[in-house]
Amino acid sequence: MKKIFVILGIMIWCNNVYADCLSNIRYGTTCRTWKPGVENNCGNGCTYTYDEETKTINVTTTGENTMISGSAFRPIAYENNTIPTTDNIVINGVIKLSSNVFNNSTVSISGADGTLVLTGVGHHAFGVGVTLDGNVVIPANATFDSLAFHGVTLADGAKIYCAVENCAQKMIDSCQAYTGSESRGCLNYVNSFILDSEKFEQAPEGCDFWSNKGCSKCTNSNYSLEYGYCYRKRYTLPEADAATSDDNENMIEWIFE
Repeated sequence: MKKIFVILGIMIWCNNVYADCLSNIRYGTTCRTWKPGVENNCGNGCTYTYDEETKTINVTTTGENTMISGSAFRPIAYENNTIPTTDNIVINGVIKLSSNVFNNSTVSISGADGTLVLTGVGHHAFGVGVTLDGNVVIPANATFDSLAFHGVTLADGAKIYCAVENCAQKMIDSCQAYTGSESRGCLNYVNSFILDSEKFEQAPEGCDFWSNKGCSKCTNSNYSLEYGYCYRKRYTLPEADAATSDDNENMIEWIFE
C-alpha cells in the first residue's frame, strides 16, 4: 500500500510540473523565470521591460527578421504558472510572432505609435482573451501558421490592413489547417472581422505595405507609387489584352523596350 501512495505522489507532482511549464517541458527545458525590473530578451532582436504601475509589457524590436520566441508571454511557460498581472502589451517595431506567444493571456496588444506591424503569425500565437488595438498592418510577404488568429478580437476602432494576396482566405485556411473544435472556434473569430469592412481591409493589387495612410510601397517595378496607391505601368501581353477593350474606353499606351 505504501508503494502505491509513493507512485501516486510522483504522478501528481509530475502532472503539476507539466501543467505549470507546458510549452517548455515538452522540449526538455526548464520553466521560464520572470525577471522584473530589468530588460529581458524575448526572441530574435526583441527585448522587453515590465511597467508595474501601468501593468504594461513594453516590447522593443531592432534589426531585421525580428521575432518573439514561442510562448514568450504565455503564463503556463513560467514558474508557478504565472507572470505579473498584465493588461497591455505595447510593441515598438516590426515583429513576427512564433507559436503560442500570447496563448492563455488576456491582454490588449498594440503598436507603440498606434500601428502594430506583423510580418508573420505562428501557430496559435494569440488565443482566447487577446484583443488587438489600433491599426494592425500585415505586409504582403507575411505568413500564417495554423490557428494564427484563433481567439483574436478587435477593440473599438481597431482595424486590420492586410497586403497578403487573398488575405482573408489565407486566414480561413490557417483555421482549417487544424482539426477539431479549435478549428471551428478559429473560424468564428476570423469571420467576426474579415466580413466587416470597418475591421478588415484588403490592400489593392500591387501594394506591398497597406495601412490607414494608404500604400507606402509597391510589390515590384511593374507598379508606380502615386498618392498612396500603386498604379500598373507594365503589363504582359495577356494582362494588357485583358485590361483593354475594343470600344476605346479602356486603353493602354504600349512601350516596347
